[in-house]
Amino acid sequence: TTDPAIALANIHMAFNIASCGIFLLLINPFCRLIDRVLGEGKMDYERLPLPQFDADAGFDQVRHTLDQQSPQLLAFLMENYQMVTLSLETNYKTIYEAAVKRIEYFEFLKQEYLGYFSKAVSQVTDEVQSRELIALINRFDYLFQIHDSIVDLFETKRIINTQYLELKSDILMLIRDISTDTLSLFNTILGHHEHPDNLQVTRAIKELQTQIDIANRRLLSLLADPARRDAGALTNYITYSQRLKDKLLNFSTRSHTSGDLHEGYGGENHAEVNDHTDDSSPPVPERPL
Repeated sequence: TTDPAIALANIHMAFNIASCGIFLLLINPFCRLIDRVLGEGKMDYERLPLPQFDADAGFDQVRHTLDQQSPQLLAFLMENYQMVTLSLETNYKTIYEAAVKRIEYFEFLKQEYLGYFSKAVSQVTDEVQSRELIALINRFDYLFQIHDSIVDLFETKRIINTQYLELKSDILMLIRDISTDTLSLFNTILGHHEHPDNLQVTRAIKELQTQIDIANRRLLSLLADPARRDAGALTNYITYSQRLKDKLLNFSTRSHTSGDLHEGYGGENHAEVNDHTDDSSPPVPERPL
């Protein structure tokens, strides 16, 4: 006969093995699914509301949803930009990782909105609504392009890390000046959404362009110094900042186009700014590091 103590130990061992197997097979994949869907463990910030499609609500609900959520996405992008520029100015790993997580989360949001757009088409019943939906989608497309420019700016940080470069104080000041005016433009456009004021947007655009031009000329002078490898790493930063400025201006224009369509004015008179339209700040060729 088997010793009861040995039998009990065998039962406990079998139970522990079975529990571990169940945990590995069921619990871990389930937790990963929840993490992917809800973003737990990836965010140290408030989640944004996702667009919820209701087939019975009609196009008015689609318009209301997109009108309400586009400023929230822009505000989130502003925070992403601030985190990316802060990661450039510092060497803190936590800031770098936070920027990565926020960028990943916006990629998730982008896919959610693309899926929502494909469903929203079914709510269109006439040509006017079709034009409104196209204008709304164009507005969000500029938000996605703003995100792409922020990702491009973050690549500058990746290059700096790969090359083990340390930015000098004058370069850090250039980054700070551009980021300050870019954040000011973000804030102006967010306020412009509620209380349209083209003069304030134009003023913010000019101030940012001035800083970009100053930084461009300063970097050109630093590139002549072979010891300033940090200047070579920042050349694309100027180009990406220029593109971001243009896309912010285009979003500001598009944010009112759909409203004009809804009121019956049409959107034909809204000008669109192409990337790199300002010849005063040409892209600087990147010097090999």
